[in-house]
Amino acid sequence: MTQNIDGLHSKAGTSPERLVELHGTNSLVECQTCRQLSDPEPHFRRFQATRQPPRCSCGGFLKPATISFGQDLRADDLRRAEDAARETDLAVALGSSLSVYPASTIPLQASRRGIPYVIINRGPTEHDDHPEVTRRLEGDVGAIFPPAVESALRTR
Repeated sequence: MTQNIDGLHSKAGTSPERLVELHGTNSLVECQTCRQLSDPEPHFRRFQATRQPPRCSCGGFLKPATISFGQDLRADDLRRAEDAARETDLAVALGSSLSVYPASTIPLQASRRGIPYVIINRGPTEHDDHPEVTRRLEGDVGAIFPPAVESALRTR
């Protein structure tokens, strides 16, 4: 599960079945009427040529497929994140203040089942004092996490 909207998890090869982009993605646009998702490039090109707001074939306005302030999370995405918390054997929070509700509750839901919960972040998080946290590592995620994964893969 990610709160990032940059689409990097998809570009890195995470399968759509496993990936939950809780706050959506800016890799797609979404019709505000029919909710159809599509590639933004043709719409950007049409806007550059016509200077008209992009519209769906149904006539609805398009916007990046992200959750804007005031918009509800997609119920299916939240359900999938909660399902993952019930099934995972490790929760890792990377580079997050863990202060945005309800996303911040997902690793706690997982850890309350007794699985390890590791936080890697530069600066404090809202979960630092939770008893469910197995390990808290202070620092840059890019410097800490990849070597940890490599080490874990070597010991498999």
